[in-house]
Amino acid sequence: MTKSTSSNLITALIKSFKGNTEFGITIKSQDSISGANGTTSYKIGDTNFTITISTSQAKSRPTIEVARTILHQYIHADIYRKLYTKYNYTFINDFRSVYNSYKVNIHDKNADPEHVTMAEFYLEKMAFALKSFHKNELKNDYNKYIGFYGSEPSNYFYKALAWRGLKEIDTTAWDKLSKDEKEKIQLEDFKINLLTKGCN
Repeated sequence: MTKSTSSNLITALIKSFKGNTEFGITIKSQDSISGANGTTSYKIGDTNFTITISTSQAKSRPTIEVARTILHQYIHADIYRKLYTKYNYTFINDFRSVYNSYKVNIHDKNADPEHVTMAEFYLEKMAFALKSFHKNELKNDYNKYIGFYGSEPSNYFYKALAWRGLKEIDTTAWDKLSKDEKEKIQLEDFKINLLTKGCN
């Protein structure tokens, strides 16, 4: 994924989230991150979030999967923004109420409330953003998929992509899905690894 395509992804994401913010985001890469494809760091009181992407992991993964990692980490930053902003929008207060309810009610006490919130609150947006990015910015990869499978990727393909990094970490939201929904997602998941690898 080149700098221009990653910039287009971030631009598309930012448009999805409402409200002014006092925060900035720095996206950087480093060779490896212990046990992770990417991380988002923030210290309360700072005005910047730092997203770090592992280049060694990126090189061995499909480009759309690396885009999913950037999106996943950006949403961590958006959650922090909503929790710690000085602005007092109604939707910010509503979000905090939803987040706190997830925090209190998650049945898996080892679950991270951020990942529960991501799965419950952001997953459909994630799938939509990844579908748009794949079709418009990764056209060669998208067309190769169509050439191989004979049809465009389904919405379940992008849901499967969005669920990566969530269902493995937290089962709270995943367990709510019907057996049929899970099977459709899992059927699409294996196709992701067949996509173009070698992300820049």
